[in-house]
Amino acid sequence: MYNIIRYIRQNRIKIIGIVLFILFAYSMIITANKTYENQEKQKIQNSKETAIQTDGTVTLSEKNCKKVIEEFLENCTKGQYEKAYTYLSQDCKKSKYPTLEDFENKYCVANAMKGKGYKIEKNTKFNYKIELNDILSTGKESTKRIFQYYSITVDNGHDIKINIE
Repeated sequence: MYNIIRYIRQNRIKIIGIVLFILFAYSMIITANKTYENQEKQKIQNSKETAIQTDGTVTLSEKNCKKVIEEFLENCTKGQYEKAYTYLSQDCKKSKYPTLEDFENKYCVANAMKGKGYKIEKNTKFNYKIELNDILSTGKESTKRIFQYYSITVDNGHDIKINIE
């Protein structure tokens, strides 16, 4: 024990120099990390603000796309299938749900949409992942989750529509 204390006293300047160097290096790493995080946040904000102008009538932004998906899901969960059907793109209607009855049976009833909760996550620029859960009846998130993938398109140059993948 005495040898350790003697060593510290004899090499005080070296030890203080090493500690100061370590603190300086640590602060530089923290500063670089915060700068990198700020740059990433700035990129995310810029990507959220970027919008695609289509034909001069509709601007596709993340806010608009999320709003359309939320309105679609609200109509599905409340049982307003006719309103929800109007949010589908022409391609989606032709290929998957040619009639309102097909949409009700194959999508809404098959997924038991009525009364379910949902969570929207962004996958890519205009693709969204929807997680359906039965939180209203159980009071907690159920273990069974149904994932749906939606992509946003523009029909007729002025209507934001949904494709169900």
